[in-house]
Parts: sequence; structure tokens; C-alpha cells
Amino acid sequence: MIAAIVGAIILIVLALVIVWYYSPAFRVWTEKPKYTMLERDALFERTGIGNRLPTANIEKLDGLNDMKNKGKHDENRY
Repeated sequence: MIAAIVGAIILIVLALVIVWYYSPAFRVWTEKPKYTMLERDALFERTGIGNRLPTANIEKLDGLNDMKNKGKHDENRY
């Protein structure tokens, strides 16, 4: 049963790869989400919205560093 499922999945993926390789329209359709995301990212960067986002909470970052260094001897802590 598992072999049949794996075989069917392999055939489906192989068929999609063949269609993608030989059909420019299918290739454009499958890659459209990538280009849409890149366009939105460029728009986001151009508008400067990224510069207005709040900065990270320093205390939260210090807590993460403490968790990473847990168990390591740190002479400045004592």
C-alpha cells in the first residue's frame, strides 16, 4: 500500500516537472507567487516602512542570551 502511494507521488511529481520544463505558460504560472512576493518586498523597502517598525525589546534579547549561555561560567555574573 505504501509502495503504491509513493509510486503515485513520484509519477505526479515527474509529470509536473515535465510539464514545467516543456510549457512556458505553466512555468510562468508556477513562478508567479515568487515574483509577486519580490515585488511586494521591493515596495516595502521603497516606502521605508521597515525603518518605522519598533525596535526589539533589549530585555527580551538579554534573556535569550542568558538562556544560550546557561551552564557556562561567566565571571562577570557573580
